[in-house]
Amino acid sequence: MRTNRASVLSVACITGILGLAVPASASAADATIYVNPVAARCSDSGTGTQALPFCTLTAAADSAQPDQTVQVAPGAPLNEAVRITKSGLPGHPITIKGSDDFPSQPEIDAVGGQPALTLSGVHDVVIDGLYASGSATSGPIVVKDSSRVLLDHLDVGEAPQSSAGAGVLITGQGDHVTLSRSYLEATHGIVVDPLVGNTTIAGNDLPGSLAGAIHVAAPGAVVTNNTVSAGTGPGISLLGAATDATVENNIVVDATSAPSSTGSPDAQIAVSAGSVTRTKVDYNIVHAPAGHPDYNWAGTALAGVADFRATSQQGAHDVDSAIVFDRTVLFGDRLTDADTAALKSADPNAPGVPATDLLGYGPTDDPKVPTPADGNLLDRGAYQLQGLKRAELSATGRYRTPQGPAPFTATFSATVTNDWPTKLTYTYDFGDGTTQTGDQPTTTHVYGTPGKYHPTVTVTDGVGGKVTSEPYQDVTVAPADATLQPSFTVKPWSSPMRYNLDASASSGPYKITTYVIDWNDGSTPTTDSSGVFLQHTFPQPGTYAVTLTVTDESGAKATTVQQVTTAYDPAGYVALTPTRILDTRWSASGPAPLGPGATTVVQAAGGSGPNAVPIGATAVVVNLTATQGTDDSFLTAFPTGTKVPTASNVNFKPGQDVSNVVTIPMTADGTISLYNHVGTVHVVADVLGYYKPAAGSNYTPATPTRLLDTRTTNSPLGQFGVRSLQVAGASAIPANATAVALNVTATEGTADSFLTVYPTGAQLPNASNVNFKAGTDTGNQVIVPVGQGGSIDIYNHIGSVHAVVDVFGYYSPDSKGKFIPVSPQRLMDTRQPGRHALTPNSSISVGGVPANATAAVLNVTAVDGTADSFLTVHATTTPRPATSNLNFGPGRTIPNQVITPVSNGSFDVYNHVGTTNVITDLFGYFTAG
Repeated sequence: MRTNRASVLSVACITGILGLAVPASASAADATIYVNPVAARCSDSGTGTQALPFCTLTAAADSAQPDQTVQVAPGAPLNEAVRITKSGLPGHPITIKGSDDFPSQPEIDAVGGQPALTLSGVHDVVIDGLYASGSATSGPIVVKDSSRVLLDHLDVGEAPQSSAGAGVLITGQGDHVTLSRSYLEATHGIVVDPLVGNTTIAGNDLPGSLAGAIHVAAPGAVVTNNTVSAGTGPGISLLGAATDATVENNIVVDATSAPSSTGSPDAQIAVSAGSVTRTKVDYNIVHAPAGHPDYNWAGTALAGVADFRATSQQGAHDVDSAIVFDRTVLFGDRLTDADTAALKSADPNAPGVPATDLLGYGPTDDPKVPTPADGNLLDRGAYQLQGLKRAELSATGRYRTPQGPAPFTATFSATVTNDWPTKLTYTYDFGDGTTQTGDQPTTTHVYGTPGKYHPTVTVTDGVGGKVTSEPYQDVTVAPADATLQPSFTVKPWSSPMRYNLDASASSGPYKITTYVIDWNDGSTPTTDSSGVFLQHTFPQPGTYAVTLTVTDESGAKATTVQQVTTAYDPAGYVALTPTRILDTRWSASGPAPLGPGATTVVQAAGGSGPNAVPIGATAVVVNLTATQGTDDSFLTAFPTGTKVPTASNVNFKPGQDVSNVVTIPMTADGTISLYNHVGTVHVVADVLGYYKPAAGSNYTPATPTRLLDTRTTNSPLGQFGVRSLQVAGASAIPANATAVALNVTATEGTADSFLTVYPTGAQLPNASNVNFKAGTDTGNQVIVPVGQGGSIDIYNHIGSVHAVVDVFGYYSPDSKGKFIPVSPQRLMDTRQPGRHALTPNSSISVGGVPANATAAVLNVTAVDGTADSFLTVHATTTPRPATSNLNFGPGRTIPNQVITPVSNGSFDVYNHVGTTNVITDLFGYFTAG
């Protein structure tokens, strides 16, 4: 990953200085080919115009001709390994141009086992202003079998640092390859192989090299004005027969700790025995860490400059100096005024000296350092010392932010980092085509035309130094009649009921400082200063009047309202072997019943194992049992974080064990909440399955059919008895059913006991489905996975009991019905004014289910019945089936979950004998898919 770079000045073309012909100035319309992968429209099959640029650098480079420039959009994330195979002509190169501003350089990457940049068998090519990153298998840049190639102003990195290969490898057979004014941080250095003659390595900064910095094994090399620091391995090495070389004006300090794998010996500068012929080493600064030599000449390690001069007759102007770099100015190993050994002391006539340094600065007269008699100002290393190091420009308007209606007066202030006592001149470019030059760091300017402007300031000193600020603070001018206009979008985000609001499109003449969003769902309004990426989870499905109020710097306010409709995603069902997740009778801290008005939060999802409910499930199906209650009360299950609804799930009397299946929407953290109305009660919860989008099986409602009635064969279930029941392939249930929705009724029981229903072949779970008293009829809905052979097992605990099993639907891979949970809501209560109890052999129609539903998940409760009776629920306009959903006795309050088909959003509830009040609550519904 690229490191953060400070902005720098534009870099002048140095191709002529480095031995390449200067590219011809082309004025033809097709002289520039454009690349921009993030443009609104791009194409690799076009010609690369500004209106329709290439999407990839590879495609653009393949189409380039001599004298053409391939211009890559600054900052473009190319995400490609680029291979250059096209050549220019002498004096008419092909140029690949990125950006001279290091932070804005387009990025290419080593992908697919290939280097980020490969030049193979080419000539007359210029690569300028790119960032290249390596990989664990490939170095960043390879130049092979190529001639007259210039690599200038590159940022080269390796990711990870264990990358194989050099940072820049120049190999094969070629000549006149130049690498200049580039930054190679923590790379495996620069390697020039034996058959690439007359290479130039000039003006580069190599901090922290991992395997030595510069290794040259070919004759005629020029290694000039480089800075090498704090690396692992040797600094600059001439290997093999690298004769006729020049090594001048370099700074090589603390760069040696071990010999390199290339064969370079331990030294700051090393010249092999085969490379000493006609090789010049001079004007360098060396300083080795303790215990390491400064030089190695022809195989002899030399501790210091004096030994080097005596042995090699070289290095007359070399100096051993512990350079202390200025790394406070954000970029590179830059010099300070204290580094006098490096200042104004380089050889200006050395071959390959760049016209400007890595940051675009030329030699500048440091007033703190005496100037030599010959007037030489050239510093050693990759950077020319500047007193002016940084300029920043800030702007304000009527208020703190430079924003307001036309005509708009902006006040500018320049802040300069300057180490030299010289007079400064400020040239302001206001971005609207006008400039102003003066000696003051502050000024004002009036913008008359609406628009967005990018002002900069260029500061010059009295000794030739110059620095330009980065245009990081825009001036925004609105029309004179502009008003504050709030605006926002709301979109679903990451999980059901979770939404993202973006109010950044709000506008006005002045900067908006505060965004207040009232979600209108009972939660605390959100206050924000940016209006971007504001997340919120609504408590339940519904339509909310979300209100945005914005306030700007002038104190003006404006409001807008948007209706946001939220809903759960349709989901499939995953049936589980019943698994207990709560039993307040048995806990680590002892029994803890729910008290009056108490709510407990239960973690229903997020566990491990084959019967765990995953995070991301939208609803969980639970068999909920109330036991040891002390009062007439009820339990209500609801999504955590929402208000307790008016619906109920388990109604019970003192000392009564009552069970009911509940389908409960879950919050994003996988929890549900349980509420007890009055008295105290213990609660047992067994998970039967869950609903999750894009998972599980869908639902098909079936014509209610009785599958088992042990009374017809006088074969009750005995104590610890298990009865297998064929369900898949029986009646209306297909052979591929994965689970079935049943109503299971215990009748004529001889003892207080319970029934457990589970898939055949599975181990009897520690869970119950129907809890009953001796001599009572008790029913409960059961959703159970289909087991071995398409069967389920029914277990009775103690005593004997008859079992009645009715099927109401099934889940299968080819079913269509997807489940959408809703926050529990009451559809009907016959006890309310204007209603009346159901009389014998009568029905009542209930609406309120969405019209597109094929079936509804209800909680139906019989209250204050006058006789032993039952309720049957079925779709309105369809014949009443010969089955029951809920059995109750006189004076009892009995609930049961019911999954019933619906017709145009309605269903009917039928009462058999006596009278009874009925409550119906909606917990969700199935759609047709």
